[in-house]
Amino acid sequence: LFLLLFLSGAMLHARLPHACPPPDDLRSLPESKYLNPQWEGRIDDAPDFTPSARKADEASGLGRAHFPFAAAQWRPSPYDPWQPASGLVDVTLEGSRNRWSAGQTIRLSGPLEAPAPPSGPGAFDPRAFLASHGVFYRLRLPAQSAESLSGEHAVTGASLAEKVRLWCVAQFQKGIEDDPTVCSILAGMMLGQKETVSPWILSEFRTTGTYHLFAVSGGNLVLLAGLLIGALRLAGLISWRWGWMALPLLYLYVLVTGNQASIIRAFLAAAALYAAWRIGRPVSPLNFWSATLLGLLALRPAAALDLGFQFSFAIVLTLILLATPLDHILQRPFALDPLIPPRYAPPLLKRLSQANRVLCGLVAASLVAWLGAAGFELYYFHQICLVSVPANFIAVPLGGLIFTVGFLTLLLAPLSSFLAALLNNANWLFVKALLLWVAFMAHLPHASHYVPPPGKIDAPRFVLTRCGYGTALLIQSGGRSYLLNPGNDKGYFTGLDPVRKYYGVNRLDGLFLTQWNAPQGAVVPRLPELFPTASYPVYAPPLPAGKKVPRTSAWIADLAPLTRPLAAGDTLDLGGGLRVTVLSPPADDPHPPRAAAERGLVLLFDHDGSRLLYAGGIGLGAEQRLLTSVESDALKASVLVQSRNEKEFNLPPDWLAAIAPTDVITIAASGRENLPTDDGTEAPYHVWNRSDAPGGTGTILITLPGGGKPAEVRAWEAPE
Repeated sequence: LFLLLFLSGAMLHARLPHACPPPDDLRSLPESKYLNPQWEGRIDDAPDFTPSARKADEASGLGRAHFPFAAAQWRPSPYDPWQPASGLVDVTLEGSRNRWSAGQTIRLSGPLEAPAPPSGPGAFDPRAFLASHGVFYRLRLPAQSAESLSGEHAVTGASLAEKVRLWCVAQFQKGIEDDPTVCSILAGMMLGQKETVSPWILSEFRTTGTYHLFAVSGGNLVLLAGLLIGALRLAGLISWRWGWMALPLLYLYVLVTGNQASIIRAFLAAAALYAAWRIGRPVSPLNFWSATLLGLLALRPAAALDLGFQFSFAIVLTLILLATPLDHILQRPFALDPLIPPRYAPPLLKRLSQANRVLCGLVAASLVAWLGAAGFELYYFHQICLVSVPANFIAVPLGGLIFTVGFLTLLLAPLSSFLAALLNNANWLFVKALLLWVAFMAHLPHASHYVPPPGKIDAPRFVLTRCGYGTALLIQSGGRSYLLNPGNDKGYFTGLDPVRKYYGVNRLDGLFLTQWNAPQGAVVPRLPELFPTASYPVYAPPLPAGKKVPRTSAWIADLAPLTRPLAAGDTLDLGGGLRVTVLSPPADDPHPPRAAAERGLVLLFDHDGSRLLYAGGIGLGAEQRLLTSVESDALKASVLVQSRNEKEFNLPPDWLAAIAPTDVITIAASGRENLPTDDGTEAPYHVWNRSDAPGGTGTILITLPGGGKPAEVRAWEAPE
């Protein structure tokens, strides 16, 4: 009861600064902070630098710098006096060189803006994540708007951690520089740096419930503490007397891994354990859990609102309460007879008993951890992982082996580069084994099941969301699910994949690719890895004749039995009364246009008179061809989804008049606009943009109710 009251008090304390910020807090500053102010302060933590993908910028060493900025003072304009300010800002500098470091004093010129909301349902919420770390504003500036004010940087905990982190990453690369995949995984598992790990690999770990291996937590600290205590013993020092010497190195590891809630909890537990060890007090796991909970909330009350904090403490509590009883139950059928003294037992039975203890311990820990995480996964991620226990049965020992060898690499690297390279090559083998096992479990049928939110889909639903440089659609009707233009790898995993998981899509009934270019479907060749339970047809325009076939086209051509090229006049039944008719491209066009967008699919979705026309990126030529070749009533639709191409001046008044939409969704990056009409008056329809949703989420929900009614269109709003 006391712990629950303390936790509730910590949550209330974390909420108080939201309601009553101090006068110099960024949230209390006047509205001029949104105009063109200047800010001075220091870089609060090690910056992340991402090299630019453009060749010209890459040759110049330019890229994107990202770091937290602790504001100390500000002024509304360069002519005003400086005033005190306090608070953290999430800063991104575009076109910057890699010249920033933690603790550096800098000046920034630019307006504050609120952090971006999630891009769609189920997507990562940067606004909530930053708020849990006390960050409520961001600055996105060109590199010219940042100025360094300090020459020699003071040595702070953050700057020291940054230098040690870079040194650790360099040690993990010795001897295996030619395999960046393994190097990135070692950095992710040992240091929590997951940014360079492939999204496909991270997806497999999430699917199998082994993603916790990338969350730096108590397991890492226990192994490091064990190695340090072993080193003390090899030096002839008494562990209980000199164990405190390991605490500074353990705290340095906490700083290097980013001060995450799980690793702080483990460090506080290690400090309490040493104190109990030193004074000869008995050890109680539940007491340690309680002490670390109270200590962390006392140091950082806002951590109570952090999902990582809740996840870490809940799973550890579940392990403390249930793992040992379950382990005893599992061991009982194969345990030694309690009436036989162990020293008189046959050797074979002794070995079987030892193996039984190890196996039952792994099974009990995996099962209890799965039970502890299942509620969080279901509530936050709509996921039930069905292979978590067998996957962790192998992955956890392999992960422990990788952590142990990795820490040995760091401890021995200052003494011998040869030993570091030797250990890294051993870890290369262990990482490859881990990847093979996780991939095998992830590709099993029904490895992970996604649960939709409560409620029934009464009418066909279209979810339009950003997907890299394009716009993707999730179509659900009559219990069937389809994807349209899933995008490239990065766009799919940040845009469409969270949406399909949120709505509980576990299998595909079809995939539409409207154009043969990478931004629309570069992810298509690997999508079967995410849907291994059944094959699905791929609908696409005819392959371009006489042209170099892109990789996605070659992949579809290899799957000829499952591929169906679509041309004008084709119709498909998508289930639930939803039908789609292909209006373009024509099947026998003797002179097909050169532009891929002009050869793209134009699809008319119809549910009992409620219509949506997806015109993609067609230009003025394709629009005029459709106006002359298709009957006027066949183009009518209450919703039009089409790109706004300023070069070709598409979406002219006669095209819009023929469709007569009530809502036009333009696939563009600019804000809301009014499309032209014949008489120059404002158009009689609502024009949406993919960034037109409140807060710029970029996700729009469309429902076709049927009965000849117009489509219902609304922007998805992120919860506050």
